[in-house]
Amino acid sequence: MIPNISGQLRDWFGGSIGISVAEIGRELPLYPEEETAVARAVPKRRAEFSTGRYCAREALKHLGIPPGPIGMGPLRGPIWPQGATGSITHSAGLCAAIAGSRLRFRGLGLDLIDMAEAAPVVQAAVDFLLSPAESLLPQPPSRIDPHVLRFSAKESVIKTISEEAGRWLEFSEITVAFGASSFEASMPRWPLVRGYFAVYDGILLTAVKLLVDPGKP
Repeated sequence: MIPNISGQLRDWFGGSIGISVAEIGRELPLYPEEETAVARAVPKRRAEFSTGRYCAREALKHLGIPPGPIGMGPLRGPIWPQGATGSITHSAGLCAAIAGSRLRFRGLGLDLIDMAEAAPVVQAAVDFLLSPAESLLPQPPSRIDPHVLRFSAKESVIKTISEEAGRWLEFSEITVAFGASSFEASMPRWPLVRGYFAVYDGILLTAVKLLVDPGKP
């Protein structure tokens, strides 16, 4: 699973980002600045959080950034080192992180989701998931639960945009149009965001990039 996810991300992003994927096991060491974010968390959450920070530091090495604390911002997202942006996700015992230079990326988004586990939860919230325009668009590929795919794609978009926006975007603000293995997301007052999706053993992976210069690939 880990080589599949790592390889897929590399296929999507090429050599321009750092990538790290790991299994979530025991809790890993944290910096004091990170410890405050999970001081009262249960062991499972601490293991997820610490593995996420480990993966983020590994991804940042690709950019030549030495290990250091990655705190939690006011929106509860990671505080990336100056000059870098990225995304962290975890699901089904796995954690993944990507990191890129702010000279190239305004934002990056990443989401892993166990489709069978997520399906009933997403179905119950489908009225909050759709934008007004999406009922008129073609449905996503039939091999994937359309609501779970739309949820994960929007999660990746929200992670990409929200830091710059200064708030968490609502699902209904985002309109996603799907292709065979990619999608485009549009939002008021934001440029078009491009993303990708793939499935490995019931785990859905979505990823998004918002380029500084949209004219470059």
